[in-house]
Amino acid sequence: MGEYVPVIEKDGTVRSFINCGADFISVTDKDGAKIYFCLFPETCYDITKFVSKGVISLSDIEILLYKMLDTVPTLFGYTAYDLDHYVGYLARRVADQLNNRKVLLSYSGGKDSTVSLIVLLKLMEHISFDLHVSYVYVPYLESERNLRFIDHVAKKLNIDIEYLEADRNVMKKALLDFGLPYRGFRWCTYQKIKPIRRKKKELQIDYEVVSDRISETFKRFKTLIQYAMQERFTMGKQFRPTYIFTILDVVKIVRENDLLHPEYIDGSLRVSCALCPYRAAPEINMRYEEVEDSGFIETVLKEEFNKWYRDMSSFEEFLNLALWRYHPEQAKKILSLRRITIRESRNLGKEDYTKFQNMFKSIWIHELPQKPIFEISDAIKIWKNVAEDPKPIILNPPWKTDIISI
Repeated sequence: MGEYVPVIEKDGTVRSFINCGADFISVTDKDGAKIYFCLFPETCYDITKFVSKGVISLSDIEILLYKMLDTVPTLFGYTAYDLDHYVGYLARRVADQLNNRKVLLSYSGGKDSTVSLIVLLKLMEHISFDLHVSYVYVPYLESERNLRFIDHVAKKLNIDIEYLEADRNVMKKALLDFGLPYRGFRWCTYQKIKPIRRKKKELQIDYEVVSDRISETFKRFKTLIQYAMQERFTMGKQFRPTYIFTILDVVKIVRENDLLHPEYIDGSLRVSCALCPYRAAPEINMRYEEVEDSGFIETVLKEEFNKWYRDMSSFEEFLNLALWRYHPEQAKKILSLRRITIRESRNLGKEDYTKFQNMFKSIWIHELPQKPIFEISDAIKIWKNVAEDPKPIILNPPWKTDIISI
């Protein structure tokens, strides 16, 4: 969700960009965007003809596609191609704030927090500050292979990563009361934050590192562009060392440091809990067995189904389509769109879901483009030009004409 991710061919050529919002995928090239709906076992259907101005309107349903995809102005290129040069630039701007301070990074194992960790370790060569790195495990929802990756990172970088855990009893009760987290109500996030808040208080942390980037979501763009225009990296008690990085910056740094989470090679767009509602249904179906207590999760899902979904679906369909990712009212609309898509399927283009997984992972396995490379001030100018009236747009695409996706 959010930014447009370059789809990279083996020789480093970029001819299209992909964006995903759970069961909706957009693929944008010089001719515009195609929108695919993927709430089927292995197939995605081209529903572009159903979309107008970011909205799917069919019979009695209206789905705001732009909210599903949350597309955002995305700069194609690098702002930190020379990482040492960037860290020197950053050090000059934050030395007064960070010198002799205590800094905490809540590390997730994903690409953005990995890059933040690498930048912080390099920054310590310029500025003297205490760095504390913590990882919060989410019981019942998270894959245990995340734990193995965190251990790998700690050993490779020769650092300590403290293991914290969201309260198991609270998590268990919340799952039984609310069901699994769904889009628009990720109550799990609040439970994950609590151990970090306690750790901040215990250690008397001066700055907490936030790994958000300017082109991840529309909301972040509108906030972070204001800081970018001032070239500020500390905001209150938060430190954002990498918020002006592009997706190419992030991927390049992760790959150069050989700290690639295996989920990216699986074709996932993001590292998150195994049962994150922002995953697509085909991904979810691969991960039900990865959680620590799949039997308990099945009990939760049966309870959830009986409370809110049984009038619209069978339990088998509810499970296979991971309908719990949507509020019941939204799930009804999604199911209506699915029925219409099935009825119209002969007239719609289609692709295997594996094609999109390969597109997602292309940025991790193929040769990266070597340009364009932007000075930070030039990148900020480009973002500033669209800040007054931001649109979901690819800025400086390889075909040289800005394309608005949806």
